[in-house]
Amino acid sequence: MRAMSPSARWRLSLSGCHIDLATFIPFCPRLRVLQVNTTGLIDMSNITVHSASLEELVVEHGNRWTRRTHVSVDSPVLKQLTASFHACGNIGVSILAPMVDKVWWRCSYAKPIYGLGLWGLSEVGLNAEETHGQTDSGRDACVQLPSVHVLSLHISAVQDSVSFPNADLTFAAEIDKHMVTNFSGLDLHLSTKGHVFGAFVHVQPISSRYIFFRGSRYIL
Repeated sequence: MRAMSPSARWRLSLSGCHIDLATFIPFCPRLRVLQVNTTGLIDMSNITVHSASLEELVVEHGNRWTRRTHVSVDSPVLKQLTASFHACGNIGVSILAPMVDKVWWRCSYAKPIYGLGLWGLSEVGLNAEETHGQTDSGRDACVQLPSVHVLSLHISAVQDSVSFPNADLTFAAEIDKHMVTNFSGLDLHLSTKGHVFGAFVHVQPISSRYIFFRGSRYIL
């Protein structure tokens, strides 16, 4: 069987292999769909995908022992982005994808990081949800509206005495790293195990880019 050259491939799945994505991807100018799974690979802490043709990207990074993870995506025609990370230490994110319209993003921390008082951030998510509405004719028929993105924050009470320096700034900055697209809804998960009283919640925009909210769901 004749081997297919990298430039002819439009769909590629990589799993269980050490590879320099920043060097390899430019050799695939027709690539449309890329799936990358770096679970179990110690030296794959940097995920760099720069592609002018990529339309869909799926990344699964499940290395809990990686002290620093960096994700860099530059794809002008990317439409769908799915990413799942386990972060043990610092994580850096740079996403340039102006055409992306469907995002499923999840980053869970090995332990609560950057908090407010006794509350630490344990997971950040961002995902697209389909919406439906009634037609203008007044009939019962529904039409599918453009997807909206919902920000999901999992915040848990820290049992040990932990001091979060510059709490307000670092908490907001950590969430801002994951804002790969605008969102219009908020899912706030508060884990209050071990505490008699839950937290009082006051919602305000992280920055002016994210000022519009569809609504909030508070799960206690």
